[in-house]
Amino acid sequence: MANDAERRVLRLAGIWLALAVASLLLPRLAPPGEGFAPAGTAIIVLAGGLLLSALLALVLLAQTLRLRGSLGLAARVCGIAPAVVTLSALLALWALLGY
Repeated sequence: MANDAERRVLRLAGIWLALAVASLLLPRLAPPGEGFAPAGTAIIVLAGGLLLSALLALVLLAQTLRLRGSLGLAARVCGIAPAVVTLSALLALWALLGY
């Protein structure tokens, strides 16, 4: 049975997953059009969603590191993986937009 610390970390990981999926799906809902405006709006929405996901992932990482003694292996992985995934996605987006 999961204790309170594990439930907190797993709940935050679930919220992060929902936010990350929303940040990847919302740019696709923009109406198609000509020119750079739809693409620019989609990039801004994607970057904003990824930044919010990164902020939540860092909060989740801080909680995981603070409670690491009372967490099981699955909760530790669920607490560390979002930070790695989100920061990697932000770095990839930054590198892609740099070219």
